[in-house]
Amino acid sequence: MAARMHENELDIDEALVRRLLHGQFPRWANLPLQELPRAGTDNALFRLGEEMVVRLPRIDWAAGQAEKDHHWLSRLAPHLPLAIPVPVALGEPGETYPWRWSICPWLPGENPTRENVPDLDQAALDVAGFVRAMWTIDTAGGPGPGRENAGRGGPLATRDDMVRRSLPEWETEFDGRALRAIWDEALAAAEWDAAPVWVHGDLHPGNMLTC
Repeated sequence: MAARMHENELDIDEALVRRLLHGQFPRWANLPLQELPRAGTDNALFRLGEEMVVRLPRIDWAAGQAEKDHHWLSRLAPHLPLAIPVPVALGEPGETYPWRWSICPWLPGENPTRENVPDLDQAALDVAGFVRAMWTIDTAGGPGPGRENAGRGGPLATRDDMVRRSLPEWETEFDGRALRAIWDEALAAAEWDAAPVWVHGDLHPGNMLTC
């Protein structure tokens, strides 16, 4: 089992995932299964065969993600210029596991770095195009900021205390004065007063792939 990321996260191992598969998706239950050591903050990840990955929320605040992804990503994907992992199946609680979970396609690639992205300018344009495309998609019925996404998409002022408490932790790696200046400038920006738009909410290299 991969290293724990949160004190109160669930214990999720290969045996549990195998039992869930046998009980709910027997056609895939005998495929090779391998836990991925670099899992996400919210989900434990297990590669299933060559073409899929099992995602299981590991902490209570992420409990609703699988259902939300299953419902919305298939609706967003046709309008986006880059591939996203649209779930192929939604699992139910079972075998002592309390929440819904998902099976997604395995997307090949590596997290982008300065070394493996030959044209950073083009990469920036690609990401900008993705964000702009999200803004054009109808938001009717879409989920707003909530606990499961740490309020992302809402006013920055609601996160001010948390950010300021966290900044000292980064001063050994970054210029603390510069970090505070960036945050102060962001807070001073006018709040969004137009119609709601879709946002990614966690757009960083660890959540992107480059081929």
